[in-house]
Amino acid sequence: MPSHNDRLLQRLTDHIEQRRSNFRVVRFRSKPGSPIPHTADPPITFGGGPQERLEALEEWFSELMAVPEEQRVKLLNPVNVPRITAAVGEMERLRKELAP
Repeated sequence: MPSHNDRLLQRLTDHIEQRRSNFRVVRFRSKPGSPIPHTADPPITFGGGPQERLEALEEWFSELMAVPEEQRVKLLNPVNVPRITAAVGEMERLRKELAP
């Protein structure tokens, strides 16, 4: 018979796995002819843990930074600049949280 600690550990593991399995990322497609397949807006994430959210944000950021600067400036607008700033701040927070 499993010990109380074993049962608690199993419940925690099951909960973490459930959260990870419920992880969703929403990205918006850009207009045809855009230099990137998605808009410059950061992804919207649902569920998951810090590692999954960080990976989604880093993928978005690297895609955005791969665009030449003159084209990247054209992708920015007054609506998505605050979102981008918040997403970069979230990436930094997640990196600190996950740092050993």
